[in-house]
Amino acid sequence: MYQKRFDDWNLFKQGLEKRSDAISYIRVGEIRWTSFGVNVGSEIDGKGGSFFRPCLILHVVGGKRAIVLPLTSKQKTNEGYVSLEFDGRSDTVCINQL
Repeated sequence: MYQKRFDDWNLFKQGLEKRSDAISYIRVGEIRWTSFGVNVGSEIDGKGGSFFRPCLILHVVGGKRAIVLPLTSKQKTNEGYVSLEFDGRSDTVCINQL
């Protein structure tokens, strides 16, 4: 069973808060790796020690914030997911996470 690592995420995000270089210039349409963290409920979590996962940048708000959609390498065909091909690989955009 999947164990959510809330305490680990809390420690990691405290370090992110202290970094001034954490976000570089972002543009709409880019696919970036970002820390999604550990979320409550059915929102998608990040993976690994940095809680990263790829995302599609939909809209940039100011210089350091954006509206994003998480990506997954798992092919899903149910409602709320859209398949996409990028650089020769297939990914799925999780539009239900907007």
